[in-house]
Amino acid sequence: MREIEARFKVLPPAFRQVRKILAKSGGNCIWKGVEKNIFFDTPDSALAHRGSSLRLRKWQGHSVSLTLKDKVASGKRRYKEEEEYQILVAGFSPAYDLLRALGYAEIERYEKRREHWKIGRTFIELDRVCGKCFIEIEGSRSAINKLARVFKLSWRDASTQSYRALIKELRSQK
Repeated sequence: MREIEARFKVLPPAFRQVRKILAKSGGNCIWKGVEKNIFFDTPDSALAHRGSSLRLRKWQGHSVSLTLKDKVASGKRRYKEEEEYQILVAGFSPAYDLLRALGYAEIERYEKRREHWKIGRTFIELDRVCGKCFIEIEGSRSAINKLARVFKLSWRDASTQSYRALIKELRSQK
């Protein structure tokens, strides 16, 4: 499935504003809590070389998923676009052990606080990572543009970087 998203760095008060707008517009908070992400690759970094990432994710008390993302060449610089292949798995530890048994090595991990919202067919994430706040909108380009306007987000604050790259950048600034 093609995933299209935009991520905006914001100040904490933006979360309150977005929550109010979502509640008034029929948005639904599906989940909130700590999200644990572990990334894997082969010993020769075959996935990284082809622009792919393999992630095991646990939403505390909700679900565990295994996701492969492949970069997509896109002329639309505002949006991050990837082909995403995702399955739900029964348990975090068995999936972790299976990946290791298949020869994948853990290359990185991070946690973030997330609120996972849905309005219509669009997902909105309110994320806190490394002490910074981000609003991520995933959906069609038109839905992303509309919600960015409604939420009063500035495209100057948008990034197509992955959280892994953003975290690396934020840690280097300390």
